[in-house]
Amino acid sequence: DLFSRERIKVFIYEQVIAKPHFWIDELFDFLGVSRVSGLKYDPINTSELPEKMGEVEREFLNKLYSGPNCELERLLGIPLWS
Repeated sequence: DLFSRERIKVFIYEQVIAKPHFWIDELFDFLGVSRVSGLKYDPINTSELPEKMGEVEREFLNKLYSGPNCELERLLGIPLWS
């Protein structure tokens, strides 16, 4: 293993989007730098996807990434997909 668990920080996209300022503070703390107050968070690219993913494509991707996704959940110790 190249990096110990203490040297890796994983951010879950949905959590960051829900509370961006909290996660910015988490990132600064992890990096060991001073927090910056008054940061503005302006989302970029907030447009909706033009169309929903089809069932066939979703099933293919679920099957393709099932193993790696389970391994990621095991490594992080948290459920990522329901």
